[in-house]
Amino acid sequence: MEEKIYQEAQKKIEEIEQEMKRCGAWSDKPFDEKPLENMGPFGMNTMPFERWLQYVLIPKVHEEIKNRNFPPGRSTIATKAVREFDGRDEYIPLTNLLWEFDKLFPGNPEIYKAQDRKKRILSALMLVIVGSTLIFYIFSK
Repeated sequence: MEEKIYQEAQKKIEEIEQEMKRCGAWSDKPFDEKPLENMGPFGMNTMPFERWLQYVLIPKVHEEIKNRNFPPGRSTIATKAVREFDGRDEYIPLTNLLWEFDKLFPGNPEIYKAQDRKKRILSALMLVIVGSTLIFYIFSK
């Protein structure tokens, strides 16, 4: 069972990397370590979420798999992705892969354990619709 989590995490992180390249979220710019200083959760203080995925999450997951330090207690990356990618339809497949990555770890809340892909997509879309409607309502007054 333990070896299986490493294999699944490796497969999923490779799929995430490929999807980032496909949807244009991947940067070909050289990595600069300065944004890692005081970056805060998900890099929010110093870099866009996409750069955090590319320069922090993906290398860290590869390192943890190599050193067999997995699994973490809980992953909430997809929740952040839903917020960050709100209104950017080209990132829906990436967000779905991040939901699948989050599901790999036993400490996740029940929402991450949903097996039905349509439920996950509908949940994410509902968050986007409700958020967008609320913003429109606030600014239309």
